[in-house]
Amino acid sequence: MNGILAWKHWQVFIVMMIGGVCSNFEVEWSPQWTTGIRILGFMLYSIWPILVANELQQLLPKRLPLYFNFFLINTFVWLAFFFGSIIISNGEGIRITGLLVIPGFYVVFAYFYSLAYPVKVLNSIEKQQVARLSQYIGDLLLISFLPLGVWFLQPRINAVLAKYRLAQLEQQQRDQNRLLEA
Repeated sequence: MNGILAWKHWQVFIVMMIGGVCSNFEVEWSPQWTTGIRILGFMLYSIWPILVANELQQLLPKRLPLYFNFFLINTFVWLAFFFGSIIISNGEGIRITGLLVIPGFYVVFAYFYSLAYPVKVLNSIEKQQVARLSQYIGDLLLISFLPLGVWFLQPRINAVLAKYRLAQLEQQQRDQNRLLEA
């Protein structure tokens, strides 16, 4: 648990800003370099919610059933679509028309689900019950406006991590006391 959950909000903000700058970078003499730098920048920018969801999922109590595999599938769908569209169009973007709009709507849903899942897990851990949309809609708006939402969400994530670590230390202390008494 020493991953991105332990980062401070300003550290995450700096990485995301570097990613944002790189995703808008252009090398005039080489469209391949431009595409590569834009993909790297987008990965830096969009990796925070994915890593937070992955690490918070490990802190989630077993009695709270959230569907992590559905999150992974949706994350793969929108990332594959985004990277595929960048590579196919050399970073210029694509236009979806006709019947391709239907899978395009699913890609949009997959993107928003990938943003909603980390805040749902965070709220579920904080409340010790499965969070409903009405309970995490504000956090969903915060994560939708990255990197500004990081300034509000990362301190809460740090608090959840600190609480988890404290509970682990207390459990170890109880186990040691039981061994000493035996």
